Amino acid sequence: MVMEGLRQASVQEIAEITGRSASSVYPHLGPLVKADLLSTSHSTHGGRTRTTYVCGPMMRAQPVDPLTGVGTLRAAELAGMMLHNVAARACRMGQMFEGAPVWSTPGAERAFLFDLTWLDEGGLKAFGRLVDRMQRLCGKGRVTRRGTRFQVALCMFRDVTLREMREHRNAGRTARRA
Repeated sequence: MVMEGLRQASVQEIAEITGRSASSVYPHLGPLVKADLLSTSHSTHGGRTRTTYVCGPMMRAQPVDPLTGVGTLRAAELAGMMLHNVAARACRMGQMFEGAPVWSTPGAERAFLFDLTWLDEGGLKAFGRLVDRMQRLCGKGRVTRRGTRFQVALCMFRDVTLREMREHRNAGRTARRA
């Protein structure tokens, strides 16, 4: 997500935007390049090679084929990794600001929303429009880099109960036996 807004960045720029040190960013870049989420380009300045990271082919392609559903597992795994990172950042924020006023903007106290809901086709379309607006706002903020840096996380997916998953697995086993 960071790279989508920047288009290209050095390790130092990625570290600055993510609030990490360059040395803590390096271990993550190799797997991202290997997964084609990032690509690299190299240039030489004053005898030193500079590596620049850009969005890789997997960031430019739709991760899930909407007709077949192929890629859903990989997209869900990526979302899980991103949410794990968000959880760590949320805990760090909580530790830092425990006992101190954090936001003075009315409504900001509702920044954490966890909900389970049912959406029909109209609700899904309305939600999609809101997500598009949020993405444009986040992109604008990444470009201007004014104000306070915020972590924005939004994850919406079809909820699957354990019972539904068991039934799905059993149906697959029955079909393979037939």
